[in-house]
Amino acid sequence: MNRDWERMKKLLTLRKGQVGEGRPPEPPSPDPQIGHSGRREVEAPLQVLEQETPYGRFLLRELEFPRSYVYGNTPLEWLVLGGEEGRALLGKDSRLAEIEPSSLLFLDLETTGLGGAGAYAFLVGLGFFRSDHFYIRQYFMRDFSEEKALLSALRDFLSVAQGVVSYNGKMFDLPFLSDRFILNRMQSPLEGLPHLDLLHPARRLWRERMGSCSLVHLEENLLGMRRVGDVPSELIPNLYFRYLQCKDPAIVQPVFSHNVRDLLSLMALKARACCMIEDPQGFQIEHGLDYYCLAKLFEDLGHWERGIACYECALQQELPSHVREEARHRLSLIWKRAGDRPRAVRIWQDSISGDGSGFDFFSCEELAKHKEHHEKDYQGAILIVNQALERLALLDFCSPPMKAVRTGFEHRLRRLQQKLRGERWY
Repeated sequence: MNRDWERMKKLLTLRKGQVGEGRPPEPPSPDPQIGHSGRREVEAPLQVLEQETPYGRFLLRELEFPRSYVYGNTPLEWLVLGGEEGRALLGKDSRLAEIEPSSLLFLDLETTGLGGAGAYAFLVGLGFFRSDHFYIRQYFMRDFSEEKALLSALRDFLSVAQGVVSYNGKMFDLPFLSDRFILNRMQSPLEGLPHLDLLHPARRLWRERMGSCSLVHLEENLLGMRRVGDVPSELIPNLYFRYLQCKDPAIVQPVFSHNVRDLLSLMALKARACCMIEDPQGFQIEHGLDYYCLAKLFEDLGHWERGIACYECALQQELPSHVREEARHRLSLIWKRAGDRPRAVRIWQDSISGDGSGFDFFSCEELAKHKEHHEKDYQGAILIVNQALERLALLDFCSPPMKAVRTGFEHRLRRLQQKLRGERWY
């Protein structure tokens, strides 16, 4: 309780951000069909339902999607056909593997600002799988006075969740929502909940090829969905403040659609990432860079066999020259750590046996170390070091890093020469 009170005091000291007037964009295309719960409908254009709570009323909208629904190039059914291991590896939390698909919630907020006591989450979107269908629930407050009613209903629904999936939720959505619970003197149901923030895995898997890893960019270039008439995120607070002035639901309809698309993209992205993780070959990855990034992820997680398989698949496809060189380096070091030095040596030898295009100083150094320390072939190691020094001498410009490489080779050469003469090296 003391911790919550200190956090509340800190939030209350933050100034409310100012938002200028903005012109709403054209409304996007209609959303898919809407599920009905039998309650009184309010604001027909959005087909939202008024909900009663002990703290007052708010609006709820629910969308229903069949299990066979395909978003862009990704069937949402992939979400329920596995993914346990993928979730755990991507989120680095073994608890995520134990969660049933129906107990996993996808979360996305639309807010009036980036944080502080004066910023509200006026629209909270949740995606989930239930009874062989996918659903999206959108909790909306028509005025700031409805926040506690919205949070009360949201708390009841979140209390049965076993895990949350978000995009940048670790830095924004979850702390933001927890702060709103605290400021309304409510216990946050998100505390301690297993959380998969897809932003960080997405960067590891696709930034090498995509550059930008914003959700909209990945949606267009990875999921095959292009948003038409979508409202930019930076205009969303303006639209809500305009809605508060005139209460015209048409003003915030684009915000509801934006939130739905964010949640569908989040579901599809999670499904695609888990499929890549769990069965890279069966998933038929088309880009060598994707194999390379997946291999690095497996390597960092200690799954060397999977990393080796993905590096080898990457090297069989087109790669930028610097990525191909890095992939060979990483693959050779995995073989080296795994104790299979003959495979590592073959990679190093291939890298320095070309006409210059395949030559690299990393492989020279590793091969020289192997001959010196494992084969005790000092003469062979000296030949490799001299070859590297000759290449370095041909460089028109020697940068500080390359000067350090040259110094290292010169030091190694002196040591090898002394060892060859039978002298003790200090």
